[in-house]
Amino acid sequence: MTQEEIQELAAGLVLGTLRGDERSRALMLEQSEPEFMRAVAALERSLAPLLSVLGEESPPADQFAAIEARIDQARATLPGTFTMRAGSYDWQPLAEGVDAAMLWHNEKAKRRSMLIRMQPGAHYKSHEHDDDEECFVIEGDLVFGEVRLKAGDFHLAPRGRNHPPAYSPSGCLLFITAAA
Repeated sequence: MTQEEIQELAAGLVLGTLRGDERSRALMLEQSEPEFMRAVAALERSLAPLLSVLGEESPPADQFAAIEARIDQARATLPGTFTMRAGSYDWQPLAEGVDAAMLWHNEKAKRRSMLIRMQPGAHYKSHEHDDDEECFVIEGDLVFGEVRLKAGDFHLAPRGRNHPPAYSPSGCLLFITAAA
């Protein structure tokens, strides 16, 4: 085991973030491997002054389980796939009160998937579509002229078409797939 691996495993044990087999392994190493024992002891000594400043406090009973679940979720991956976690979006302004977060850009197909977030009362200009644009309303409402879309509604603007300026009376979150 490298020094970096020892430090990482010792930190997980001291901070209480290890689970299952990984935790069992660390507890066994703590009893049998002198180098690992020293690493754990050094971390405990360096963190001990925090207890005197912060004091011991027990979190709500369900909080630790929720934290562990979030850590497990963040670590989970499926080989050959791409996952973007909620809260990690890079929101960029498109217009006043309108932001976009790129989720996926498929260069080969020249398509992109994104989220559009509109604040209550926000407008977005009319535009022509270079290719089909698919819009799914996740929450809120969106108005194009006489057409009012609500959560769960799907709207397709075909290539070469344009629609009136968009307006969101109460704000909305949209999933859009369009030409890149």
